[in-house]
Amino acid sequence: MASKRSLSPEQDSPEACSKRPRASSTLPAEVVPDVVDESIDELVDETERAFESLSLTHHHNARLGLQRSIALVLDHDGFSSATPEAVESFTNLVESYINSLVEETKRFALSSRRELPIPTDFGLTMRFHNLTTASLRPHLKHPLSRRRQLAPAYHSVAVADADALRTLPLLTEELSGQADKDAKCFIPASFPDFPSRHTYRYTPQEASSGRDPKKIREEAARTAQQGEDALRRLVRASKMRKQKEAKTLVERDSHGRERFRLWESTMRRFMGSGENPGQIEIADHSMIVNGDAIFARKDVSRMVPAMAEQLILKGTLESHTGWVTSLATSMENPNMLLSGSRDGELIIWNLTRDESTYGYPKRSLRGHSHIVSDCVISSDGAYALSASWDKTLRLWELATGQTTRRFVGHTNDVLSVSFSADNRQIVSGSRDRTIKLWNTLGDCKYTINDKGHSDWVSCVRFSPNPQNPVIVSSGWDKLVKVWELSTCKLQTDHIGHAGYINTVTISPDGSLCASGGKDGTTMLWDLNESKHLYSLNANDEIHALVFSPNRYWLCAATASSIIIFDLEKKTKVDELKPEFASVGKKSRDPECISLAWSADGQTLFAGYTDCLIRAWGVMSRA
Repeated sequence: MASKRSLSPEQDSPEACSKRPRASSTLPAEVVPDVVDESIDELVDETERAFESLSLTHHHNARLGLQRSIALVLDHDGFSSATPEAVESFTNLVESYINSLVEETKRFALSSRRELPIPTDFGLTMRFHNLTTASLRPHLKHPLSRRRQLAPAYHSVAVADADALRTLPLLTEELSGQADKDAKCFIPASFPDFPSRHTYRYTPQEASSGRDPKKIREEAARTAQQGEDALRRLVRASKMRKQKEAKTLVERDSHGRERFRLWESTMRRFMGSGENPGQIEIADHSMIVNGDAIFARKDVSRMVPAMAEQLILKGTLESHTGWVTSLATSMENPNMLLSGSRDGELIIWNLTRDESTYGYPKRSLRGHSHIVSDCVISSDGAYALSASWDKTLRLWELATGQTTRRFVGHTNDVLSVSFSADNRQIVSGSRDRTIKLWNTLGDCKYTINDKGHSDWVSCVRFSPNPQNPVIVSSGWDKLVKVWELSTCKLQTDHIGHAGYINTVTISPDGSLCASGGKDGTTMLWDLNESKHLYSLNANDEIHALVFSPNRYWLCAATASSIIIFDLEKKTKVDELKPEFASVGKKSRDPECISLAWSADGQTLFAGYTDCLIRAWGVMSRA
């Protein structure tokens, strides 16, 4: 295993050393280099090579020492030989272990602000690896005795007259303590270690009188308020940045530019000239402000009286033979309205807004074999989607009225459908308790089953916010679920409704979501922070909900009327209930079951169970 190396005395004797050839300090004349021609770079390179060679030699010698130690241990344990690979493996393990001890010791030294380690650092390293310094004593060739190690002796100081310092002339021998001093000329083992200059610690002590507890509480409250104000400023700055980014993304699309133009023009009309409009505070709870953060809905109520405008019935549209279950409008064509009905048809209306006839049916879209439950229009106004109880979806080309795609995959009635903001994706919800994601070619790309609804999926909607792309769904299991669009994984479960949920709607900027159903309560949810904001009581079953595109209103279609909620004041500010002809004592008044705002926010279309569509116009109060 390990070969022993012996040196003869002759080889190590001074005579032998003197006989060895020595390097002459004087070179022959023919080999003396020209100092002027010698390159300084060559000298530097030679010096670096010499240091590298020396470092390699030290490392090689250290590894040889490790291998010799390993060979001795193996021999002590009964191994007569070992392969070179095994010895090399042992050497690498031991070297890495020793390096870890060295690095740990250096780390303890640096943590105490020492450039070089001291024995205390090595002791901490040993304890860090569950070792004791006593375990190293058997491996030392000449260990110091514990007494000598812990008892350094005092060196006597030579004085001119040693007797002059003695206390015997004044005290007796027993009281002077001289005998103890002579017997204990070393530091006792129990004496604590002297602290080094690196471990000095100072703990300031307050005056005994202390401070007034009331002042301490006031200072703490003042500091906390300053921290809260700083956080609010950061949140507001972050929201302004997100709003500007969202505006930049939306302005690339002509529909988005039109949406922002309507919002800004409406807010300017509401707020008038104003004083310092650029200094109005941004609403903390929502991002529903314009892209430049000039106006904030938080302050609208201070400048505009509650319901300075009212909704007046302007006219009706009549052609369906069944309940009007869904309505949709287009930004591109403000004179067009799309409606779906229980008669299985969709109708494209041309709006004239005349007093006698508010509009007329331009084209009927036929193809579904059962009730049409929902319909939406693409943002470019060229296509429409419809969902039906015949378990299918249909994509319609509005210019021709033809079906371009038929979506088959659900096993029960399809109750809701929605376009994504870029018109590239389609989501649908069904009574089969599934949510399906489609492309525009009619291919089902994903079916959400994991953590899905346990009852009918009543409504699904895409968020228009590109910064937070999510899908919101509601169901008869009393839950509102938020799904990440990129992964189709559940993001949030919103719990709170006491009955099944009929509808869910998302604000134009995608920051708020509202849901309503059997319990007659409208719940507002913050999609950015995934939390419940507040609830509004409608006192009747809610069939449909829709946000105003340019006012801080939420409209709810209930079993008895249409309720207008002011979201800033969190109160009901108006109620729309047309006069119906009395048919009989046992007859029920028609109910509003679908809603849609015009793109300019000036007309609210409502579909009723008496097969009529009523148009409510926004008018200023006298």
